Amino acid sequence: MKLISQKDDTVNVQHYSRGENRDDMRKMKLWKYFSWWIHSFKAGHITSVTMTKWVGTNKHVYEIAPNITLADIDGNYRLLQGILDQFGASHRRQTCIDFRGQFMAPLKYAQEEGFIDRFPQSRLTLHSVEDNWTFEKKSKVKNQAKSLSEAEFRMFKTRLQIELTDLLKQKPIISATHSGLKIVHPENHAISKQTRLMVLYTLFNTGCRFAEVLGITLTDLSTNEIAINKTWDYKSPENRFAPTKNLSSIRKVSVRPEFIAFLKKYLSWKVKYFDSDGDLPILVEPKTMIYNDTFNHFFRSYQRKYGIDKSLSIHKIRHSYISFMLAQKDISTEWIARQVGHSNTLMIRKVYGHLLDERAARDEISAMAAMM
Repeated sequence: MKLISQKDDTVNVQHYSRGENRDDMRKMKLWKYFSWWIHSFKAGHITSVTMTKWVGTNKHVYEIAPNITLADIDGNYRLLQGILDQFGASHRRQTCIDFRGQFMAPLKYAQEEGFIDRFPQSRLTLHSVEDNWTFEKKSKVKNQAKSLSEAEFRMFKTRLQIELTDLLKQKPIISATHSGLKIVHPENHAISKQTRLMVLYTLFNTGCRFAEVLGITLTDLSTNEIAINKTWDYKSPENRFAPTKNLSSIRKVSVRPEFIAFLKKYLSWKVKYFDSDGDLPILVEPKTMIYNDTFNHFFRSYQRKYGIDKSLSIHKIRHSYISFMLAQKDISTEWIARQVGHSNTLMIRKVYGHLLDERAARDEISAMAAMM
């Protein structure tokens, strides 16, 4: 199953516009209706990454209910609940929340346009694999480390700099047998160890998202700032620049001048050993394919190397960065929010509320001491 396009002869579904015949719409298979809705209202208006998520949701609808029509779900609470339950039987709660959100949107539209009369969404409940977990397993997962500690963050960052300083004096170290490395096409090369480490080091110094770091170009650098105004669409086979996640993601990230100098030192090393391609970002080597999973494996191998008993993904470097900044006494949450591309502090307060409570307690102790 695939997202229906105008030229798709496999499923042969018309692309109805608003006001089209109600009966024709109601006869559509649910997954075909979803595909029509995605094509009509999402294609061309969202990023390729977000589109992939919508197509993935539609794929699940097809797998769970391939023969259910739009008319079948009209007012049918049990059928709708059954679809959610079947998805939840093999997925975690947050994934189920995301699925439900995308599953509901086309159905709300169907009700608004009169394709269905009743949509009993208020009665629907969410179930996931966690429902069958033991208390011990729930506790273990809840208490699982979600970021590096302040000491681990400092140590990791320092050791990366030391190792990179030495490796940038050497030729590229390229290993096609590195755990997690994928080379799909023979003409593609493996990414050097130096570049993989420099990506990690940049993540540690900026708190940026993975795609944002990959999209950094030389013109984005100033004395103590990096302009984040685009990303690198590493998931696309075309390997191209893409917009940021949202408008608030367009920002200038403050960094130490020493880091800018180090990044330029890496760039000089890269130019020396690789074919020049002025169209590529700083941290993208020519003729390579980038996989998030590859970098996750690489980062985890370095957690083991540095004696950190955790298994964090590279996205957790961003969480670790925010946690580290929150632990610093004189850095405001407003500055941190701007630094990482949040429009306000709400997300930080929601995700890192426990750290803010600790920070408030420290402030109270300091205030009491000052009044003595």
